Amino acid sequence: MEKISHDDFYLVIGKLAVKLKFICEEQLQEALLILNARKRAGQQLFLGEIMVLIEMLSQSQLDFLLSAQKIISLVLVRLTTLSRSKTRPLFLRQLPRQHSKPDRYQAKS
Repeated sequence: MEKISHDDFYLVIGKLAVKLKFICEEQLQEALLILNARKRAGQQLFLGEIMVLIEMLSQSQLDFLLSAQKIISLVLVRLTTLSRSKTRPLFLRQLPRQHSKPDRYQAKS
């Protein structure tokens, strides 16, 4: 599984905002340009803060997006944990394992 960087979490907020039609793709690109310019100037701001500061989002929309982002990150952590687990999770244990005999599902002569 590909490792997710801190910068990817900026994009989660941005992509969610676009997906939910809070902003359009062009507004996201504009906010990312502002964010990068502020980073170069030594300011430590988050993408959501930028979008609220320039009035692309309301504070309540940002709060909603942050909650959704937290849920997404928890799901990703859980999926990563499951993929590394040596034991099958309960919901997978209820499914049949692949059988090692390749002829099992072939018609008998």
